[in-house]
Amino acid sequence: MTFISQDTQVFIQGAGRGIGLAFVEELLANSQGKIHASYRSEESKNNLQAMQNSHNERLRIYHLDVTDEKSVRSCSDDLAKHTSELHLLVNCSGILHDSEMQPEKKLEDINMDFVFKGFAVNTFSIMLMAKHFHRFFHHRSHAVWANISARVGSIEDNRLGGWYTYRASKAAQNMITKNMALEFKRIAKTTVCVALHPGTVATQLSEPFVRNSTKRTVFPPQKCAQQLLDVIYGLTLEDSAKFFAWDGSAILW
Repeated sequence: MTFISQDTQVFIQGAGRGIGLAFVEELLANSQGKIHASYRSEESKNNLQAMQNSHNERLRIYHLDVTDEKSVRSCSDDLAKHTSELHLLVNCSGILHDSEMQPEKKLEDINMDFVFKGFAVNTFSIMLMAKHFHRFFHHRSHAVWANISARVGSIEDNRLGGWYTYRASKAAQNMITKNMALEFKRIAKTTVCVALHPGTVATQLSEPFVRNSTKRTVFPPQKCAQQLLDVIYGLTLEDSAKFFAWDGSAILW
C-alpha cells in the first residue's frame, strides 16, 4: 500500500533515463503527489520534458550534476522555492563503465582516473545529496530516502572478486547510507533510509554484460521501478539502515 497522496512531494535524482526515468513514469501513472525530477544532460532533459508537457501540474524538472557540489546546492535551493518537505527521495545515478573503460577483471586493469570517476558518481554524490537535501526531511510525516545500490557492493556477498571500482564505490555508498540512517534518527526521525538493489535491469549501465546472457533474469526498467516502489511502500522505521533487494529480501552489508 502506497503512502503517497496528493500532498506528497517526491524527488527522483538521475531521472533522465534508465531506472530513474522509469520511476517518474510509474509515479505519474500510478500515484498522486508532486514529482520533482533531475537530469544531467540535454538528452536526458528531453526525455523528461516530453512527460512534463502532459503532466505540467505534477512534474517539475531540474538540472543537477551530482559530482558538482555547486550544482547540488543550486538544485536544493531551487527545490526549496517550491516545497519545504520531501516524502520520498530516490538516488538513481550510477556508473559501471564508460566509452573508454570497462569493469576491472584483474588488478592490472585498475585505472585511477576511472576509479575517481566511479567514486564521484557512485559514492561522493550520495554525500553531497545528503548534505544539501536532508533539510527537506525535518518534518513529522512518514518519509523514505532510498539510495540505489547493487548486490555486488555487499562485502559479505562477494564470492567472485573483480569489478574493483564498482564494488568498492558501492560498498562505500552503503556505509554512507548506514551513517545517514543513524543520523536521521536524530534529525529526521520519521524518515526511513535504505539501500536498494534493483536486480539486473536493461539499461545502458548493464547492457554490455547482459546482451548475450541467458543465465539471469533481466528486468525492463518499468518492471524494476514497480518492484522497488513495492519495497519502498512497505518500509517502516524498523527497516532503516538496512539493505534490500528488489523482492524485499534483506542483503547483508
